[in-house]
Amino acid sequence: MRHITELVLLFYITVTQYGTIAVASECGVNSSTFCAGCQLLGVCLGPDTFFQVDCDGGQYCNTIENGMAVCGDVVPAGCETTTTGSTPPVEVASLQCTGVGFYPDPYDCNTFHYCSANRAASEVYRCPEGYGFHYTSSGSDVSTCQLLKSESDCLRVTCSGLSVFDGYDSAKLFYAHCHTNMQTGLRAIAMYRCTDGATFNGYECVFQCTEEGLFANTVEPTTYYQCYHMYGGPLTLRMLYCPRNLVFDNGLKKCV
Repeated sequence: MRHITELVLLFYITVTQYGTIAVASECGVNSSTFCAGCQLLGVCLGPDTFFQVDCDGGQYCNTIENGMAVCGDVVPAGCETTTTGSTPPVEVASLQCTGVGFYPDPYDCNTFHYCSANRAASEVYRCPEGYGFHYTSSGSDVSTCQLLKSESDCLRVTCSGLSVFDGYDSAKLFYAHCHTNMQTGLRAIAMYRCTDGATFNGYECVFQCTEEGLFANTVEPTTYYQCYHMYGGPLTLRMLYCPRNLVFDNGLKKCV
């Protein structure tokens, strides 16, 4: 409670001292945060107003799993600083999102992407030097970056040409679709992610029912899973769809 009070007080002081900035497209109906710069956090007070806060201690603004932003140690792409004589990092292109959440870059293990919506262009981020993308689930508190202890820790997609899909990680959470771009004729890679509770079996993501109930599809929030016993038989799985413009809330176990 003390931390909440201090945060509200900070908001009040900042707005009182510096005023508010009108209409930011990043602000939705509910109050939230977004990255207003490499080391600048935008705090929304509503759909029409926000103010900006500097990240402390040389930290950078990062978008997290729920689409909000926080200050952290991960350096977003384009915000790197280099010393004299060092080679600047190669610019990494956005991915076309295939779902919501964090995704690895198929070519550069030091880079990862955040997707706010399916078919959107991803936001590109880069792990600190010597670290690579590592992710297990949205419920995990493990960092999206881990120390690279060996070359084998640096995961990349290698399309063999013999298969359409290529697994990515040992947890079988991510996989790649290797295909030919119809416009350019070049080999292209699309990254996919399984929802929490599912694994890639070489062809598709398979959700495992462990108990009865409703479960979120963390990749496509407009859908969710129901696990149930049919006529006293084994657990059965089916996917359900939320009404239009609603998403499934895993805490409330309903579409909101």
